[in-house]
Amino acid sequence: VQKNSINNIVNITQAEEIADLSKNTYSFKPKGILKIDNSLFLYELNSGFLYKINLDDIQNPVLIFLSSKDTFKLGVARENSLVLLSSPEKVYVYSKKDNYNTYLLKPNLENTLFIKDMARFEDNLYLLNAEYLNILKYVPEGNSFNGEGWLSSGEEELKDSVSLAVDGHIYVAKEDGLILEYSQGRKIREIDLRVGPEYKKGGQIFTKPGMNNLYILDSENRRIISFNKTDATITQYFCNDFDSLTDIWIEEGETTAYVLNGLKIFKISI
Repeated sequence: VQKNSINNIVNITQAEEIADLSKNTYSFKPKGILKIDNSLFLYELNSGFLYKINLDDIQNPVLIFLSSKDTFKLGVARENSLVLLSSPEKVYVYSKKDNYNTYLLKPNLENTLFIKDMARFEDNLYLLNAEYLNILKYVPEGNSFNGEGWLSSGEEELKDSVSLAVDGHIYVAKEDGLILEYSQGRKIREIDLRVGPEYKKGGQIFTKPGMNNLYILDSENRRIISFNKTDATITQYFCNDFDSLTDIWIEEGETTAYVLNGLKIFKISI
């Protein structure tokens, strides 16, 4: 078990507010935040729309209509497109050129309620299936993504898992705060974040290939925890605005974070 008792604390007294969706004349309740180039994209379960914020023109967000019958449970960003899980059978791939295609998932997921999180590595999708206690790997082939179980063994360890992130290794956060690290289908490490206040309710996690740190949301304690994957150094970013942490996007270089907090988006330096 990887333990750490060093508490590097950063208090953010005033996070920069990028958007407040509660001020809109229409309802949009974002579930996740994604970024391509200089634009943020939000998706929601209530509609088949995307909400786009050009960071060079944040006063004029754009609603992008994709579907009248599908909603978006989860999303990942590729270099030039978004991949959005819409149903047990298919995903939408939305290009930054404002067009999209739908792709079938084979085999289908039976029920997206079982899918707790989705991440990508290269062009492959990884889905955390809490019902069947496995990580599913889907590879694009033609007009479909073809999937299979990724874990070699130890599926029971995924009980009560809530989120995952991929950088070549796969990290899975559990409800009790423990984080499991996998490589080549097998668990190689348990990360137990020993910090104060105690981290005891697992939240969304984020990392990408080339990043030094794993980022963990802790809405209960109004903080983002940064865990260095090599030397286990922990930094905590506290902010009173973080009362409903939902999702996070970290820029390349790991100096800037965009934080989805309820109906608001904040930008912070890290």
